[in-house]
Amino acid sequence: MRIVLLGGLLAAIAVFAGMLAACAFISGSPKGIDLEERVQVDGAQLYLMVRGDQAGASVLLWLHGGPGGAERPLFRMYNSALEHCFVVAYLDQRGTGRSFDSNADPRRLTIAQHLADLDIVVDLLRREHHQEKIILLGHSWGTALGLLYTQAHPEKVAAFIGAGQVTSELARQRSQYEFVEQEAAQRHDKDVLTRLAAIGPPPFSAKREIATQRLVENYGGYYRKQPSFTLLAVRLVLSGYVTPWEIGRLLKGNWVSLEAMNDEILQINLPKTVPTVRVPVTASA
Repeated sequence: MRIVLLGGLLAAIAVFAGMLAACAFISGSPKGIDLEERVQVDGAQLYLMVRGDQAGASVLLWLHGGPGGAERPLFRMYNSALEHCFVVAYLDQRGTGRSFDSNADPRRLTIAQHLADLDIVVDLLRREHHQEKIILLGHSWGTALGLLYTQAHPEKVAAFIGAGQVTSELARQRSQYEFVEQEAAQRHDKDVLTRLAAIGPPPFSAKREIATQRLVENYGGYYRKQPSFTLLAVRLVLSGYVTPWEIGRLLKGNWVSLEAMNDEILQINLPKTVPTVRVPVTASA
């Protein structure tokens, strides 16, 4: 994705270097933050966890993927070191994780609604932590949400970081399909070619998207080494990052969001709709 940065890459480096310097400066402060709260938004209550060793550090808000992929337990397991230098906020987006409501209308799950929800959360964090701007860190779908929000509210965002940056969802689906088609042809894998033909080419429904992703995984298109999700779930439970009884809720919320937002997500084309943003940005595929 091509994004024009305000001040260029040097501006982003300067911002992040300043954050780390600030972390080192306040490292002697013993006061930390460890709280959970429910944020009231239009028609929903969003779960928000805020943790950090230094109460005066810059606020960094994680935006998880999906849509509907409540990655808070994974972020805490693998990225909790960020809490040493930042006040890290973990948000379960509407319809996701501990924010999931089985009685909620899935038609409320839209990009516009997520942006409105995010604005309320950002303002809350700015107010509670006495900061003019906060940092947004998005993963996958969260990178699209974060960039769209940053474009609309640059006055509230100190910097944006994209991990697994989304650009065009339809282009991504086409790349997946072509990858499987080419790999299967080279390997003379008639079974996969038959399954791929049954799925059909993009644009995909949520169900067809997941079926294609499984074929991509079979050929090593996602992971260098395929993880065991069962063992990962056990580790998350034993480490206290997730409770056994909420795993089903996490999966249900993910599926509901994918189904509800599929058609709108397919319209995402950030190089066209967000060619520039007026804050420092760093992003990686």
